[in-house]
Amino acid sequence: MVSLFLVERREGVGLGDIPLPSNANATILLLIGPEGGWTQEEIRMAERAGCKSITLGSSILRAETAALAAISILQSRLGNLG
Repeated sequence: MVSLFLVERREGVGLGDIPLPSNANATILLLIGPEGGWTQEEIRMAERAGCKSITLGSSILRAETAALAAISILQSRLGNLG
């Protein structure tokens, strides 16, 4: 399983750059924070749980927009979008 969480205003690896599983049955957990972002404690908890922080770039998106953008990127990278 790949566990990821989106963070803003932080240096990090972009969603387009992380290695993804090649197994079609693999699970990808993607955590998207609330409006206003994660608290520092939430970030520490996610990292301790093995989640890797990723970004969608320098733009700050609303939570519902970030979710759609992230899923679209993942589906495209996995070959599930035309």
